[in-house]
Amino acid sequence: MLQYSPAGQGLLIGNCPRQPDRRGFVADASGDYELAIVEFDDQGCYYERAQMTALADQVARLVRQGTDAVIIVFVHGWNHNADPLDAGLLGFRNVLSIAARHERQLNPARPRSILGIFVGWRGRTLFHPVLEYLTFWGRQAAGRRVAGGSVRELFGLLRRYRDARRAAGGRPLLAVIGHSFGGMIVYSVLDQSLIEYASSPDPQDSPRFADLVLLINPVLEATRYLPIYDILRRPGAPLHGHDTPPVFVCVSARNDWPDRILFPLGHAAARMMQRCRSRLERRCLGRTIGNIRPFRTHRLRGPVDGEMFSLTPSGNANRPGTPFWIVRAGSHVVDGHDGISREPFQEFVGSLLFTHQGRTSHGTEPHSAA
Repeated sequence: MLQYSPAGQGLLIGNCPRQPDRRGFVADASGDYELAIVEFDDQGCYYERAQMTALADQVARLVRQGTDAVIIVFVHGWNHNADPLDAGLLGFRNVLSIAARHERQLNPARPRSILGIFVGWRGRTLFHPVLEYLTFWGRQAAGRRVAGGSVRELFGLLRRYRDARRAAGGRPLLAVIGHSFGGMIVYSVLDQSLIEYASSPDPQDSPRFADLVLLINPVLEATRYLPIYDILRRPGAPLHGHDTPPVFVCVSARNDWPDRILFPLGHAAARMMQRCRSRLERRCLGRTIGNIRPFRTHRLRGPVDGEMFSLTPSGNANRPGTPFWIVRAGSHVVDGHDGISREPFQEFVGSLLFTHQGRTSHGTEPHSAA
């Protein structure tokens, strides 16, 4: 069940199937942000419809009041859930705090409100340090069901808010982050919009759904990215300007062994049965996006020379101005499949958000693609 906390902060906090009642849980005592948790079951349906109802009421209130917000969505991955002490949720709250700090810096007089939405599902079913690895393929199947389920209603709600505020001359910001199977869920919902944006002939177009899509160690077959890769490489493909911030960023750790070992094992049989017309297609079968060398555009390392992180173009970088980044991260930034809470990576995510917050804070967004 959902209700507002007595202090009016930490709105829209729901209950996880494995957790005690959290109706009075305050998301952020300082009032820097509001946090919503919306949970889904193994069939992709709402675990508690009231969670979505409360979120929809909050978004409708933003529209009625003409309020611009920075909305950041996080879809967790394998071996995570909506436990208040889950590392994914704690890391997300830190990202929200960073975004709130940036917003106060950019707009000290009228900072936009920060609304975080944590999408929870049964990414973890066994609480055992060894046996939990046996759940990889079962949780992959569950993630696919979630991707095709009610989460699409949630994303549709956020898109309508963004469209309404932009049509009214507002300056909202919508960023969507997915980790592990959560990255698969996000991409499955948004791939059509991303392909349309990549193929748009108008460099002034912006993506129809979100300002930024960030995937972290996504458990997603590389063939799903081939349509975008083909568009970006074709002669005469549209460029979006050197100052265009990235719209799609996929970060993969060098030492992510579940992506490099467990994922290919689960696709070995299917790989043998499929025909491919190119060596690249064959290489993409049974491998994730981050493990295809020609896709990579950047290297992420840290700390370097006193800086938290260093981002440099790779030898395979797409043409300058293409806002689709495939980033290979060193273990000091992202350590394995689950090590996404390290400070250098949190600062990298914060820098991406800061770029988009600065771009939208003064109403400089281009018009939306048709």
